[in-house]
Amino acid sequence: MIEAIRYEYHWHVVRHADDDDRLSTYSLLSAVDYAATEVSWMAESEHEVITIHGECGMFEEAYNAFVKSEDLSATAANLANAVRQADPDRAKRAPHYRDEEAQGPLWTIMAERVAEEANASVGGGFQFYRCVCGDCRPGAWVVTVDGERTVTPYGAGDPYSASSYYMDAVIGWAERSDEDYDAMRESEEDGSELGSDVAAVQGMLFDGDGPRDNQPHHITLHANDGSTVEFSLVFDPESDLAES
Repeated sequence: MIEAIRYEYHWHVVRHADDDDRLSTYSLLSAVDYAATEVSWMAESEHEVITIHGECGMFEEAYNAFVKSEDLSATAANLANAVRQADPDRAKRAPHYRDEEAQGPLWTIMAERVAEEANASVGGGFQFYRCVCGDCRPGAWVVTVDGERTVTPYGAGDPYSASSYYMDAVIGWAERSDEDYDAMRESEEDGSELGSDVAAVQGMLFDGDGPRDNQPHHITLHANDGSTVEFSLVFDPESDLAES
């Protein structure tokens, strides 16, 4: 399913008040689908409570659980319907949404309304909301050293650790390069001296043009073996911290 992703904001779904693993995504469709699954599971769990209370003679509590289960089931059905109306096959959508591309303006209005209704009805700390905060946006800092790309374990909210990771990677490469170059010079009895890659990259990392908070950084190094090597630190909204 093709979706136009907008990176200026993202979506969170918080399942309950103690949820320490909230969903973060740039995709409204993914957020709605996730919420539909989670609320459906809540409805099933509440339905089990009906039987437990009934067997214990707690009929008022059983009735309250029944009402809550029905409310959750209705909310889950509304969320699931929003997912269906995003189907790329127009024929599978309700007539109201068939004249636009998948996840068009009409669908977006409906999906956001369903999210608001879920916030009002689910309870227990459930939240489904749009967020523009930069520090919690999905993605990861990515370091590329001489063509080798590494997704760091650091998200948007930790640029300091990402910068440290990047500098360690660049200096580590330069140290190995200097060692290899020194070994080559000794084996070839070459008395020429082209300088230290470590000194060169340290100068580029620690001077005024070094990596700054939440900013990408790029180095082009003319190494002592005559090659040109590229280093970069960028935030990639499509990278997953789980890749690190």
